[in-house]
Amino acid sequence: MSKYLDQAVVREVLPCVYSGEKFEGYDRVHLPFHRLADIFAGRILPTYYEALKKITGVYCLTDTHTGKLYIGSATGEEGVAQRWGNYLDSKHGGNKKLIALFGKKGAEYFEKYFTYTLLEYFGLSYDPIKILEREQYWKRCFDTIKNGYNDN
Repeated sequence: MSKYLDQAVVREVLPCVYSGEKFEGYDRVHLPFHRLADIFAGRILPTYYEALKKITGVYCLTDTHTGKLYIGSATGEEGVAQRWGNYLDSKHGGNKKLIALFGKKGAEYFEKYFTYTLLEYFGLSYDPIKILEREQYWKRCFDTIKNGYNDN
């Protein structure tokens, strides 16, 4: 090892301990609440948060306790990261049925039972109206207005 030490070059200093895990691609984003919180806090997978800032899209929140779904979309300047950050902060993201659930069950329920899945992703410049159309499509597919947490 001492033979090669002088030849070694530091390329990057990570903000957290390297776990060997890496961002596996947008089509594999499926995270329980606690992992999402760790990513956003910079405790694990430092590139994951940056990747989520670079896309807009349609996502699904799953209540693993009841099986109910919430379909939403992210069209803001900082993409999916911005929208999911709202959920980390408030737990309900300002959605009526999720606010009601929060009032009944509290923050711990969301932290224990909610997962975040990316259904479709687009570039930041993609037409927001088309993203909203895709959100409505997924709501119809999963019938989340009648059987989930969507109210419109």
